[in-house]
Amino acid sequence: MQVYCPTEKVIVLVGFLNSDGVLVFASQNVSFPGLHFENKALVPIYDQILAYIEQYCVLSDLKFDLDASFAETVKMGNSDEATLYFGLVNKFEGLLPRYLHTLPSLIRGMNKDRSRLPYLKAWQSMTGSREQNIRAVETNSIL
Repeated sequence: MQVYCPTEKVIVLVGFLNSDGVLVFASQNVSFPGLHFENKALVPIYDQILAYIEQYCVLSDLKFDLDASFAETVKMGNSDEATLYFGLVNKFEGLLPRYLHTLPSLIRGMNKDRSRLPYLKAWQSMTGSREQNIRAVETNSIL
């Protein structure tokens, strides 16, 4: 299935498992973590992401698993919007990129406003908890 990006800008959270088995991500931006690039409208998003990872991270022979069911719109200021994707690099030739961060540390560095919401949804999707039926209850109603 081919997936195309609906916005002009793309942000992708690219995860790598480091030597300790911790999931870490490359990022070019503190306010909006992830790898950023301009969308080529007629090219499937998977092909664009794969090419950008190879270029930015200087890696080759990648095996990248994009979560095609996850795409969230990120508001970036006045009228700019980007689409947030995430996926995991399972196989590659070369060394891990130098500056990688855990997702909690990336989210902690963001502005403390609604711009964090798409990243929290991505985190939920990564852990599998987004599909679960989770409800919040008042503590008084439990007692």
